[in-house]
Amino acid sequence: MLSSGDWLSRRTSILASLFAAGCLLMALAELIFGSVGIALPLVLLAAAVLVGTGFYASGSASPWLASSLVVAGALAGGVALVWTIIGPIAAVVLIVLIVIDARRTLAST
Repeated sequence: MLSSGDWLSRRTSILASLFAAGCLLMALAELIFGSVGIALPLVLLAAAVLVGTGFYASGSASPWLASSLVVAGALAGGVALVWTIIGPIAAVVLIVLIVIDARRTLAST
């Protein structure tokens, strides 16, 4: 699993890893099997990069910067995966969890 900051809960870390991996796999599948062009795989790739960057930034950056990157990636991935039903649900859950973790961290400082 990816390394994260101390302020992220285990469930958020797992969901962020799974969401980024799912976006990457779906982007690859769309490139290989899809006929919709290049836009959808690029959006999915951007979503995975944003979630991954926010996840890695959680170790060194401010919680709100990392949360903003994860939220942007989750929104992009959730919209791109809207036809899967589970994609938008996972995106909303990831957004809620990352904001809860960031608020908990800032409240304790």
